[in-house]
Amino acid sequence: MATKQEYEPPSIQHLKAFGVSNVRLFCDAHACSHKATIGFEALNRSDQTVFSELRFRCSKCGSRSVSVQPEWPSHGVLYQVTVS
Repeated sequence: MATKQEYEPPSIQHLKAFGVSNVRLFCDAHACSHKATIGFEALNRSDQTVFSELRFRCSKCGSRSVSVQPEWPSHGVLYQVTVS
């Protein structure tokens, strides 16, 4: 029988190792929908900070209901289609 595998939640340092340098923020408040991008360096947090522990407040409406996502790096064009 398979056992449940334990894992550590990703830290800022872990995400930086995968090329992530910014976080994307989305205000979830009704009728606001403000969006922003902030670099890890501007956060003034330790690289050991667990990503899921980051908390923000919307600078437009003041809501604390803000979704946070890593801004994954672009890897360029995956494929190109040529139409004749």
